[in-house]
Amino acid sequence: MAIGVGDHLARDERGGVGELTQVVPGQDGPQGGPGDTGGAGGWLSEKAGRLKPNGRVVRRSGLSTLVELEALRIGVEGKAMLWHTLLDAADHDTRLEPDRLTELLGRARRQRTVLESLHDTVAAALFAPGQQEERESAVNP
Repeated sequence: MAIGVGDHLARDERGGVGELTQVVPGQDGPQGGPGDTGGAGGWLSEKAGRLKPNGRVVRRSGLSTLVELEALRIGVEGKAMLWHTLLDAADHDTRLEPDRLTELLGRARRQRTVLESLHDTVAAALFAPGQQEERESAVNP
């Protein structure tokens, strides 16, 4: 469950660069936009992370899901702060669309709520004493 929702949020997060280029005219996104290799870097980092000496080369560590949810939350928080800042600037900059920024800020807040709930669920299962089977099912659906 956590991974499916996390994948959805990650796809939504990657779409944030596209949103930024639409909301702020003249911005091509980081390092030139669509041709950027950020996606490949993320893939490589994820694969390299599996090589860590945690005794689970084939299977994911229980903490992996928790750490990934925390990383997604940081991204969503940063995005929400950006939309909030641009919304404040929209009072003085006619290029910015307050309605669209309000919509994007609302979406980031909803994502934050989902991530908080998932984080709480995974953390409770992971750190509950004597709950090994539940722990495995919560972090490895």
